[in-house]
Amino acid sequence: MRTIHHMTNIESQKRLNNVAREGAARNDAERERRARGDWEARARAAEADVARLAGKLHAAQREIVR
Repeated sequence: MRTIHHMTNIESQKRLNNVAREGAARNDAERERRARGDWEARARAAEADVARLAGKLHAAQREIVR
């Protein structure tokens, strides 16, 4: 009977480990999703800066030509 109880404890521990591992994987995926969103927002902001500065450069070049 003790062996059966021991096996049940081992199985329970394995299940708990699996649940913990799955939770960690979910947390990692969520963290990566948030990081990707942050990087995408930074990329959009950088693209907007590039467009704004390109417009200023072209305006300055037109002034120089005059």
